[in-house]
Order: sequence, then structure tokens, then C-alpha cells
Amino acid sequence: MSTPTVPTLMYHHVSPLDGGHCVHPDRLREQLAWLRKEQIQILTGTQFRRFCTGEWRPAGRAVVLTFDDGWLDNWVYALPVLREFAAPAVFFVVTSWPGAGQPRLDLNPDNWPGFGHAECMKRSASESQRDDVVMRWSELRAAQDTGLVELQSHSHSHGGWWAGVSASRGSLDSVASDLLRSRDRLQSELGVVADQLCWPRGEFTGAMQKAARELGFQVQHSTLRGANEWGTSPTRVVRRLHIENRPLDWFVSRIELYSRSWRAAALGWCHQELQRVRMRRRHPGVWNQHGGLGAHWWRLV
Repeated sequence: MSTPTVPTLMYHHVSPLDGGHCVHPDRLREQLAWLRKEQIQILTGTQFRRFCTGEWRPAGRAVVLTFDDGWLDNWVYALPVLREFAAPAVFFVVTSWPGAGQPRLDLNPDNWPGFGHAECMKRSASESQRDDVVMRWSELRAAQDTGLVELQSHSHSHGGWWAGVSASRGSLDSVASDLLRSRDRLQSELGVVADQLCWPRGEFTGAMQKAARELGFQVQHSTLRGANEWGTSPTRVVRRLHIENRPLDWFVSRIELYSRSWRAAALGWCHQELQRVRMRRRHPGVWNQHGGLGAHWWRLV
């Protein structure tokens, strides 16, 4: 039996607004309709974890849908489309962001256009404005109760450990503390025992990856491009395909491309090398002290 390859699709915002990290609801609907027509299975988060750990294989072609950050437009626009197609998805939650309050059932596509990514990031940094752009705990719970959405960790502080950190041990302690807070908050608010992590901004080192694995995060998602082969976790992070607001033929071509393991591996290696250069430039102290991603970089990621 050939080794199955599963593309993991990365979304952030779903709304009618133009701009980066945003997919129009009609585009999402069109994409899910194509996946259904082609009989491509959409895996649940649990199925994908079992695929990564080598416990289970899908019968045919498959993909995974992931949504980063827990933006409010996912509640208003993405969730209704997911329910329309009975499509499972994983929402990665920054656990310091959601607030209290009842689900906002009065928000709908007819009266709430949402905000662009830059404005969302700006408001998420303000305790008084986060509720304008982020799903509340009650909305995350309601999404979970549909049986379609699995909630996992996107850290507690959205990677706040990078700020002012230069010492290797100190940075690892900061990462461990942050990820433990995230797991504890998901469990206390939603009853979720998180075993998957999405690295904020896709920034991590091999030492951080190892620390997260020791905390119980069996599957770790990155922003590195490529596809995912059966049984590769925990020695390799999940690669994802950033979905853009482009015509269906673009979406189809990317699914086809990243469903072919050798092509996906070649493209992934190129993107991985670019990311290594970026990380060394952005965080030279931590990067050097952590040994980058180790001597066997290609095996780690």
C-alpha cells in the first residue's frame, strides 16, 4: 500500500472583505462543494492525529481544514458554511483572547461585515477591543457543540514568549509556561484536553518543538508548505497550505499539487529553507542557542 498524503488547509478569516488572510464565504462554499464532488474526505482533528501517529489511514483522498486564531468572522461566516456541508474543522484558539458573554446570535452576514486582518490583530492586542474581533468562550463552546469543530491550542499569548527573550533556557521556560496555561484554559473553559498545537506565526525551533512534545502536544502545526505523510508524527511538524481568496481552479491545482508526495516534499523543502533564513534573522540569539532545528533539520520538520 502506498503511503497516503494529506494536505492540511490553513484559513484565518472568512468574510466578504478583501485583503490578506481572508477568504470570501462564497469561495469557501465553492471549495467545500468541490471536495464533496470529488469525494475527498475532510478529516476530523482526531482522525488527523491518528493519521499522523500511524494508527489509522483514510480509505481514499483526504484533507484537513484548520482555522487559526478564533476570529469572530469564523463564527459569523465560516461556521454556517461548515454546517451546510457537514464539514469538520479544527479551530486553533489563542486562549488569552476570548471573553465572557452570551453567543452573539444577532450577528449575521447581512449586518456584520467583519474586519480586515491588520485591524483584527490591532484590536486583539487591546483587552478592551478583543471582543470586537474574537470569538467568545460561549461561541467556541457552541461551535464545539455542533460536533464539527475541534478546538486546539494556538498558545496562550500568540507567541508572546519571543518578546525580549534572548536566553535559551529562559525562552524554553516561557514556552512551556505559556503552553501549559493554554492547555489549562482550554480544559477549564471547554473541557478540551489539547493534544495539538499550532505554532503562532509559524515560528519555533527544534528545542521548542521538543518541549511542546514533552508537554503532550502530539501533533504540531506549522506554516511550512507541503503535505503530510502517514505516521510522521511526532518527529515532524504538520505542513499546511495557506488558502487564498482565489478562483476555484487555483484551489484545485493546489490540492492536486500537494496530494503528490514527491512534489509536495520538494516544494516544502524550498519553503523550509526560506523559513530557516527568516528565523535566524528575526531571532538570532534564541536560534543559535537552540541549535536552530538541529543537525537533522529535514527530519524534524
